[in-house]
Amino acid sequence: MTEDPKPSFSILDRINNNLGKIVTVAVTIAALGVAMTQAKDAWTSLFGPKSKVETVIEPTTDLKNCLEAKLSHPDVVPLSQWDSMEMRLTGQNDCKAKLAVYLEFKGSRILLEPPFGEPEDRREDRWEDGKLGIGAVDWQVSPPHLVRLRDSLGDRVRVNLNWIVVEADTKRKIDADTVRFWLEDDQPVAASVASTAPL
Repeated sequence: MTEDPKPSFSILDRINNNLGKIVTVAVTIAALGVAMTQAKDAWTSLFGPKSKVETVIEPTTDLKNCLEAKLSHPDVVPLSQWDSMEMRLTGQNDCKAKLAVYLEFKGSRILLEPPFGEPEDRREDRWEDGKLGIGAVDWQVSPPHLVRLRDSLGDRVRVNLNWIVVEADTKRKIDADTVRFWLEDDQPVAASVASTAPL
């Protein structure tokens, strides 16, 4: 009985065989990498954080139509309580993003300056900055600096305070209105005691 001769492989056949295996492995790895990248992109688009580009407000957007605001304030303010009086900007931001703004004030019958900086350095860009989030707005605002021209007012003064919401980056005026309140001298202690004494 004769045995079949063993097939003989040349070196070239072995190289081609190994090269084919290497190419197959490389193609498989590349295909897995592409599949993983596509899966990651699909996951991010479905469940990932929203891109910041989506929240940018175009310069042509009319912010006056998507922000409603009002300024709440005391009806009567004694001079000594001016810097500590509570002022709040409240309302609704229906714009598509947070608004970076500052609140600017102008007064009638009183002289006002921005609340920050040294007296000789106060200027328009030293007004208080704030961010109005999407939805309900409730921002406690620092009162403007009141320049006292004399120690006593004498009579109670009716003050008109104009407030303006300004977009910080573009300086666009978004909302504005006027509030009115009484500004008065502090009541002397003796006078207040006398007014509460029984007759």
